[in-house]
Amino acid sequence: MAKTPRFPHFQSWLLDRMVEADFTPTSLAMALEMLDGDVESWVAGRSTPTINQCGRLAQIFELPIDRVFAAAGIDPSAPRS
Repeated sequence: MAKTPRFPHFQSWLLDRMVEADFTPTSLAMALEMLDGDVESWVAGRSTPTINQCGRLAQIFELPIDRVFAAAGIDPSAPRS
């Protein structure tokens, strides 16, 4: 039985951007210079990117950073722990 994604909004948003830009999880991981498993975790809805990773996603997808933060559920003004 498949698990329900923890982050379905980001999962859906990311999959849409990847299709639009013709990225696979592997090719996006290469563009981000990170491990495939991290991107696969986003695609599966198990996790979301960090603030720094959101910045890289914004660059790669040529989007305003605020849109990526919103999709990932990140408030960049919130204190970090």
